[in-house]
Amino acid sequence: MASVVSEPHKELVGGGENAIYIKECTELHLGSKGIEKLRGFEVFVNLESLWLNGNKLKKLNNLDAQTRLKALYAQVCG
Repeated sequence: MASVVSEPHKELVGGGENAIYIKECTELHLGSKGIEKLRGFEVFVNLESLWLNGNKLKKLNNLDAQTRLKALYAQVCG
């Protein structure tokens, strides 16, 4: 069975196809989506708040590029 991987760009207006929405995005709400692995955040250069609560994450990784992140809401499953 394949893991559920985050697709943050799909949460934006128009499915995130417009790069200006990604660049200007400061908040993302990805709670309770069954996410098991984090991917695709490196293009969100101005992200300040990220909600990941209610997912199936075992570790928080692939967020190294988020140097502006001020608030992270998450829990890691056992």
